[in-house]
Amino acid sequence: MKRGQLICHCFLREALRAIRAAADQCGDLDRALFWYRNEPLPPFGYKTAEQLVSDGRTDDLLRYIASLETGAAG
Repeated sequence: MKRGQLICHCFLREALRAIRAAADQCGDLDRALFWYRNEPLPPFGYKTAEQLVSDGRTDDLLRYIASLETGAAG
């Protein structure tokens, strides 16, 4: 696999992890996709989930989503 393909593959894998966690949390894939692309997140300097994944911060994002499930954030 070429470097560009590997980077794209890694980004897509991480994006799917985040979208799946968001969909599991809200119960609606369409809402999760909209949130992923459009919702600014105050704890992360108002970046979107998509920007966080691009920045390599998927694990931070997943912890944030988990905290929403328990009512600790948001």
